[in-house]
Amino acid sequence: MPERIVKSILTNQEVTSAVMCSKTGTLIAQGKSPDPESEITFGAALMGKAESIGDFLDSGNLERIVITGPENRYYLQQQEDDLLLLSLTKRSSVETVHELVQTIYKRYQSA
Repeated sequence: MPERIVKSILTNQEVTSAVMCSKTGTLIAQGKSPDPESEITFGAALMGKAESIGDFLDSGNLERIVITGPENRYYLQQQEDDLLLLSLTKRSSVETVHELVQTIYKRYQSA
């Protein structure tokens, strides 16, 4: 099922690659990633920072994180026990991508 989720997410033109891994860094599924292991390392480090920020804000875990640079945009979301890291196009709509991810997860949970 994770492969189907990743494949469905990649149908959106705003998503250029997708990596799904466990919290411990084990690759579960990926699509169009040039270097999944590096992306897993990046995603795990980013999630660690997000947990620290959540603690600082006294708000617990953050739902999702978006990092935007001059040429890159990344979307990271914890979904149950897994992490989902998406590379997005520069002008992507994060809210549209988030809604897509939620819809796809709901579809496969009810299947």
